[in-house]
Amino acid sequence: MTNFNAWETKTNELHDTVNLRHEADYEIEVADDVYWVPVNQLGKTRYTNSEISDLLCLTPEEKKSKIETLYEAIQLYQSGNFRGVIDNIKRTSRGLCWEYHKPGLHAVRTNEGCCAANSNWLSYLLSGNYEQMGFVHYSQRDMNGHIINYIYHHGWYYFIDMMMYRSDSLQFAGKETGTADGYRDNEAIAGNFFKSRAPISYVNFCLRKHKDAPVLFTISESEEVYAMAVKGKPGSFDVIHPVGMNTAVLYQEKDFPLSVQFREPRHETPGRVNYFAKKVKKKVDKAAS
Repeated sequence: MTNFNAWETKTNELHDTVNLRHEADYEIEVADDVYWVPVNQLGKTRYTNSEISDLLCLTPEEKKSKIETLYEAIQLYQSGNFRGVIDNIKRTSRGLCWEYHKPGLHAVRTNEGCCAANSNWLSYLLSGNYEQMGFVHYSQRDMNGHIINYIYHHGWYYFIDMMMYRSDSLQFAGKETGTADGYRDNEAIAGNFFKSRAPISYVNFCLRKHKDAPVLFTISESEEVYAMAVKGKPGSFDVIHPVGMNTAVLYQEKDFPLSVQFREPRHETPGRVNYFAKKVKKKVDKAAS
């Protein structure tokens, strides 16, 4: 049983968000080599919530130049009310249906997207601000998958599921109180911010706590979530990653008929980016008319 201390986190109305606490200061081991920590461990914010709102009118490039820490990125994400939508593009090639995800720049521009798009959103804004960034992807028995961000900094891996910081998911997110009530056991994985020395420690924690444990975890050191494909049927399928994403398997259930493959998608990235850019332009033109 996790031993939560009776923390009393001070509130700071100028900098706190719905679930982040600017003055939070705790580090609670919830599993072997897995610690629940506040987002400000990767740096506090230089902006009040009002000042962050003033950045919403900037271009993606300008926003990137203004955002330095994860805390600032989440302030912007929540202040701008990033919306969850299914916006993937599917292209079939040689019997595989590749699913392309919105690039980070366009995710910032449209302010909406799926789990891969909001992960790209964060990667775009924070790329170059920490030692290393990438993604953890997991697959479940029914062929569904999910993607979250990881940040490597000063010897620690930090894991965050940006989907849980959207307004449509905040009811599942824990609050940075340092108490059991804030941790919220019902969403103890996705709804909180964790760090560990090794990614496998976080994976083992997820496997023990997840209500429907995934059968595959992979980790990719990359600036963007690129195309992925799944082939087969629930209960027996292949997960295909593109080459060049520095992807490694962290965990694969031994008794589940699943394989991990690496192939080159037929459709090139520039065409995909141009496709999203055209969709964004149409949306902007329609709003202006």
